[in-house]
Amino acid sequence: MTPTVRGATEFEAEVLGQADPVLVACLDERGEMDGLAEAVHTAAKSFEGEIRVRLVDSDLLPMLRNRLGVTGTPTILLFKEGRECSRLLGRFEDEHILAFLRRHLDATAH
Repeated sequence: MTPTVRGATEFEAEVLGQADPVLVACLDERGEMDGLAEAVHTAAKSFEGEIRVRLVDSDLLPMLRNRLGVTGTPTILLFKEGRECSRLLGRFEDEHILAFLRRHLDATAH
């Protein structure tokens, strides 16, 4: 299953401190129960080895709202070299996340 980032220090290390792309899923508890976390995980499997995927613990959302302007959930953030390069807002399915990743990652192997 996809690892969850639970605090600001962990976010710094797991997301901002990475040179490789990181997909960060900001979901509320209801969203996770609705299967959105699984949709993120399933879509990211297509890019296994090319991208890290992390879920954000709901306790970390207030920090992200202030620091990164995450105004609601669900929000998907894509980071490259520790900087946000794109985001996906609202409800989504596997295909939407996959298309989002293809648009923003070097998909030469796909």
